[in-house]
Amino acid sequence: MMAALTLVLAYRAPTSPSCPQTVRRSRSALLLTEQEERISQVMELPAAEKLSESARSRGLALALDDGTRKSHSVAENTAFVTGFFKGIATKQSFAQLVATLYFVYEAMEAAFDESAEPCVQALDYPVLRRLPALEEDMAYFYGPRWRESVAPSAATQKYVALALTLSLSLTLSLSLTLSLSLTLVLTLTLTLTLTLTLTLALTLTLTLTRYVARIREVATAAPHLLVAHMYTRYLGDLFGGQMMGGMARKSMRLEGDQGTAFYQFDGIKATKPFIEEWYAELNRLELSDAQKQAIVDEGNLVFALNIEVFEELEGNPVQALWTLATESLRSALGLKG
Repeated sequence: MMAALTLVLAYRAPTSPSCPQTVRRSRSALLLTEQEERISQVMELPAAEKLSESARSRGLALALDDGTRKSHSVAENTAFVTGFFKGIATKQSFAQLVATLYFVYEAMEAAFDESAEPCVQALDYPVLRRLPALEEDMAYFYGPRWRESVAPSAATQKYVALALTLSLSLTLSLSLTLSLSLTLVLTLTLTLTLTLTLTLALTLTLTLTRYVARIREVATAAPHLLVAHMYTRYLGDLFGGQMMGGMARKSMRLEGDQGTAFYQFDGIKATKPFIEEWYAELNRLELSDAQKQAIVDEGNLVFALNIEVFEELEGNPVQALWTLATESLRSALGLKG
């Protein structure tokens, strides 16, 4: 209770009459930074010497944890957490995140289904699959007929091509407008707006396209690299899922678990023993040293792609932090509604 009260009072402290908004923004940024660092430290991987009895202290498990430690550093996790706060700021931004994750997992789990690679089959635990949960979340945010309104991942390349064509066309019309009379200046403003909108849509599509394309590429050319996608996404979901799902529900004031089924692993009763089992199975894979290093490199690439996904979200992280603080205070004071 005291922590929540301190956070709210710090945020709402009187501001200087001369520059109230600047001071308030500074305090908000400071609170956000402190919250980011706190969560990032929780997410950071422990050193190997602290895991001497764990499967994570040896083999490919150790190589992956050590090889991706820079990606899991506080600095990188802070970028990830900032993106997550942006995502949970509003239902619209979170729906955007859910849609992106749906297409990523659709590609991933389709690749797992089609793969004959022994290491992929060994680590493909049915209880980890996220697609059914994401389909439930998609229905919550986009309605029961969401498949008709949300473009499937197979269409992203065509969408990019269309956006490029439209953007080029508008740029050419912009040049023409500048050479015409003053009466057409209003057309110039409209053209700029349309170009900006299309560019934003293009950027969002490009990241998702690159991510999905990478999954399909490794599934065909080097399927053992799919292990890195399992490691980065599934274990990340397990390590931080409960905490992140709770923050999402609180920030958006969702009822129960609605819209956050993705973060619920109902088939896994105890997270730590399950993760230990997964790591032990990882260590039993028969892979060459070169293949193991390639998996580590792929893990770093996947982590970078996920940060890009979160960076594209449009929400305000300070807004999410403020809502979390006020909801925590209300809960501590026993207030409802």
